[in-house]
Amino acid sequence: MSGPGDGDPRKRWRDQQRAQRLEQAGEQRAALDTQAAGQQAWTERARLAPAVASVAWQGLTLRVLNLAHAQALLGRIRDTDNGAYYALLDEDAAARLPGTEGQQWVFLVADDPVRAKALALPAQLPGHPELRVAGWVFTAGLAADTLRVGVAADRHTSDTGTNGETGALEADPESGTMLAVLGPARIGLLMLPAGRHAFTEGLDATAMLCRHYRCQVLVRGGLRAGCVIAAGNDVYCTDAPHVDLLATDDADPNRSRVMSRHGRSYRFHPPTHGIEDIVAPRWLRRDARGAARLAPHLADLADAQALLRPRGEVDGAYSGYPGELERAMDRLSALLRTAGPAQLSVRLGPGSANHARYSESPEGARELVRQIDHSEYVSISATQPVAGGTIALRVAHLTAPVRERHVRDARPENDDAEARMIKRALRDAIARLLAHYDPA
Repeated sequence: MSGPGDGDPRKRWRDQQRAQRLEQAGEQRAALDTQAAGQQAWTERARLAPAVASVAWQGLTLRVLNLAHAQALLGRIRDTDNGAYYALLDEDAAARLPGTEGQQWVFLVADDPVRAKALALPAQLPGHPELRVAGWVFTAGLAADTLRVGVAADRHTSDTGTNGETGALEADPESGTMLAVLGPARIGLLMLPAGRHAFTEGLDATAMLCRHYRCQVLVRGGLRAGCVIAAGNDVYCTDAPHVDLLATDDADPNRSRVMSRHGRSYRFHPPTHGIEDIVAPRWLRRDARGAARLAPHLADLADAQALLRPRGEVDGAYSGYPGELERAMDRLSALLRTAGPAQLSVRLGPGSANHARYSESPEGARELVRQIDHSEYVSISATQPVAGGTIALRVAHLTAPVRERHVRDARPENDDAEARMIKRALRDAIARLLAHYDPA
């Protein structure tokens, strides 16, 4: 039997809305309960006492910490005194619940200064199947000629991947083996896997290889490196880094997430070279797009010197560059006169901010621009008042407030690291424009 209000459409609508709200509230409570249960399980597992108090590895005696104690130890890692930009144990650590009983995530801690010829820091220690190493911590500094963390030296490849990446380093790359050095770090050859890594008192490295685009590195203090090869990942420096050679091991060779704090903004550092310009052919491969990439297996790489081409070849990457740039601008000028448009331009990414452009003023002044989107906009240009005139180079970081923008003026004959970065970007702009307008 129907009630007196059953036929009222407004009442039915109100009842439906009330039922829907009750259902949503129930789902939210269930989700919160699940989240709380998961957090409780993580907390209980994180507080379990390790099966052993210490382990020995490659001549080192290391304390074994559970995740809770490691969280307290690493909580002081910050990019500034007051900021918490970088936290080693955060949401990623919550995923570190072993899938099988009898295993526990732990951190291994060296409390004394460490000096070693070669160190391998794996995620699993032979003879300790009950321990899975979430990270290695050196609280009093580290010096090593060669340091390989996790599976960085011998990665497995496939034909698929994310962000242009071919293959994964680990089943859960975001939870890769961490490295934290809470003191001075001097390392010859450093190989880092996916995961988060931190150096709290600077890093001096001959060569640093970040082997996965989910490898995130914090360097608080100075980064001084002869060579950095990053896989399009974040290398965050609190101070402007001093890197002689910077290349990208990524499907996009111009991608760079090497950055430093600059006023209230960030300064991004584009590559100084293509990877094939500095790495010896033995340690390179070609991906499906034909781009040069680091070889998957670097376990036989003994030191940084063996990684690189002979110094003369590296230094010769930009020999004759002033003449090369002059000839290229002449060629682009001739193409502009025959191509028809007011300027030559080509888009190099999904947005208009990533492009190359060549234009001329009615008075004959020439301008070649390569603008890159590195999460902020970096504009790199070569200008020439008239054909045959002096060419001026400039890089400007456009996202920062005007008064804080980093701007560098250079000449084609300059050969410092930042001048090489400008040259590489302009060489890329020329190649892209010629491929579009003069493919022959």
